[in-house]
Amino acid sequence: MRARIFQRGGARPRRGKVSKALAVDEVRKIGTAIHAAYMIGIPLNRFITIHWERAQVEEIDAAKATAAFLKYARDYLASKSLPFAYVWVRENDEGDGSKGHHAHILAHLPKGQSLGRLQRGWIRAITGKSYRKKVILTRPIARHSEAAQKTPRLYQFNLALLRDYCLKGASYDAAMAFSLPSWRLGGQVIGQRIGMSRNLSRAIRE
Repeated sequence: MRARIFQRGGARPRRGKVSKALAVDEVRKIGTAIHAAYMIGIPLNRFITIHWERAQVEEIDAAKATAAFLKYARDYLASKSLPFAYVWVRENDEGDGSKGHHAHILAHLPKGQSLGRLQRGWIRAITGKSYRKKVILTRPIARHSEAAQKTPRLYQFNLALLRDYCLKGASYDAAMAFSLPSWRLGGQVIGQRIGMSRNLSRAIRE
């Protein structure tokens, strides 16, 4: 049975908040969560981009689709009694169709774990459609899943670059407040623009 985003007859979400950039508080939360992951021993070591428009998911559904994808990953790792952590940021183009709406994810995958072909199956389950090429792009941070432990300086350098890349769609105020080097508007996004795993949310509160 396909686990579609919306069950048959279920209510669709309301349009929700429309934004064109990450707010100061959103940038602060993501940056703090990334640091917290490292401090509590589950460093974010995987960079994933999901092009939801290419997967034929409507923008209004993209936040829920992202959450569904991450739930599949969390449940898979939980079945092996392994931890999972992540932050995500949604972006869009400026209406020119150059990229379409998409999500960037920084995630922690335990040593020896790879989501591999499972990811494509999850996309098919979420959308109810065949997987299309280049919907998912993924790579380890600093070229190795254990870079945080084996080459910490290289890892921190690459993590900082990816953090700034994920946060590039910040507001002018946020870009100035956090000195983001690659600042540009992140396009119109409907609904939730950022998110993180509960363990990171709890870590930054504590």
